[in-house]
Amino acid sequence: MDLSRIATNTQSQQAYSALSRTNNELGVRQLRLATGSRINRAEDDSAGYTIANKLESKVRGQAQALANIGDAKSLLSVGEGSLGSVMDILQSMKEKSVQAANDTMGTAERTAIGNELTAMQSEVDDILSKTEFNGTSLFTSSNKTLNFQVGAEDGDAFSFTFNALTSTSLLGSEVTTGDQTVNGNAYDADSWTGSQATIKYKGNDATAGSLLGMEYDETNDQMDFEIEKTDGSVITMSISFDAATYGGEEIDIAGEWSVKFGANGGGGYTFGDGEQLGATTAAATMSVSSHANASASIAKLDTAVSTISQRMASIGDAQKRLSFKSENLQTSMTNYDSARSRIADADFAKEQMNIVKLQILQQTGTAGLAQANAGPQSVLSLLG
Repeated sequence: MDLSRIATNTQSQQAYSALSRTNNELGVRQLRLATGSRINRAEDDSAGYTIANKLESKVRGQAQALANIGDAKSLLSVGEGSLGSVMDILQSMKEKSVQAANDTMGTAERTAIGNELTAMQSEVDDILSKTEFNGTSLFTSSNKTLNFQVGAEDGDAFSFTFNALTSTSLLGSEVTTGDQTVNGNAYDADSWTGSQATIKYKGNDATAGSLLGMEYDETNDQMDFEIEKTDGSVITMSISFDAATYGGEEIDIAGEWSVKFGANGGGGYTFGDGEQLGATTAAATMSVSSHANASASIAKLDTAVSTISQRMASIGDAQKRLSFKSENLQTSMTNYDSARSRIADADFAKEQMNIVKLQILQQTGTAGLAQANAGPQSVLSLLG
């Protein structure tokens, strides 16, 4: 370099530029040590920055999904706990029914046992109706399907269905007759004796089946009946008739039900579409007044115990699946976090090694800049 020209100190500028680069690089390395991250800005590694953010999003989503699984298992545990209590009650009811089935029991003893069974049956309904989790009732609605987000991606869901449970559904039902009201007109549910029709439940024997209801279908001009048999199956029957004349049509099913429409008497009652008439159902009474009745109660309780066992087993299966999902999520989170760490986290040993090198370069750069600044002063010797 020509030291006889001092207006531009090129040597000093070059030394300053090198020192600035060293200082900037040293700042980057020190920031990495301070944050623990190799990529602190997108400009550090744009591709790595993008991948690391995607992986971090995945891991954070999985962490929340893991928490969701814990909440889901807690919900199922609440349901399982209630069913366990119901199971205990049913076992006690069976024990009492077996006791009452023995003819060594007198009327007073069987009455006392019957009262105890009624109280325990009410407690079953109380437990099931009040079982809820965060305001969601678990056994009061039919086919209540709950969905749990168990993964970080759309569609990573697990569902479980709670079916309604009551003492009626567990122990069966019996017909409760009484007046029904249609458009303000009262009709006896067991025998509709108006001029329009007679609906006869033969013998009114509660063990024969249950009338679930009847409904007039205005579109097809027919009356539809739905009957639940003792084996649990549901049968339907329909009587078609002209709106003006009912024609005395009659149908009889298995000797249990007889439905007859008589003459309309000059117009008679006009049915409305969707109007329903029929007997209502209630929980079957656990009668133990005799050996036969107590034996029937034992059979009902065996069925109820089997139903609760199946429901508890299904909850257990769901909990087991959630446990597998939880274990898989934990493994997946570890692997994804490891991949993100390799891309985004700082290697402290490497960064410290580079810092030592840069500190030396910083010192030599500072010395070089000082010498470059002092160089042009030699021109003063030319001025004598």
